[in-house]
Amino acid sequence: MIYQIRSSEIQWSVSPSWSPHTDTVWISGEPVRVLQDFDHGEPRLYHIQVAARMEEFYEALGRFRKRLLIFAPLALLLRGLGYWMSRRALARWTKLLERAEN
Repeated sequence: MIYQIRSSEIQWSVSPSWSPHTDTVWISGEPVRVLQDFDHGEPRLYHIQVAARMEEFYEALGRFRKRLLIFAPLALLLRGLGYWMSRRALARWTKLLERAEN
């Protein structure tokens, strides 16, 4: 949506140190990311707002969270299984080294 406010409607007072501002707002139950900035055009000051829906981002984040909850315990289980197998495979060598040291 593009809308231009007439200069008689509002007066913006912006400090020279103004930097772009981002915020997430909820509109009708949906998250929207908003970027606001000011542009010092001759002879006017323009207030610019750009918005993007965040629904897809939150859906992807939810999918990632579900997969992480499934695969993280699986990875830990496989790590433990690998450790157990390597200990078992190297048990003979460990005994042989212990006998050689004595």
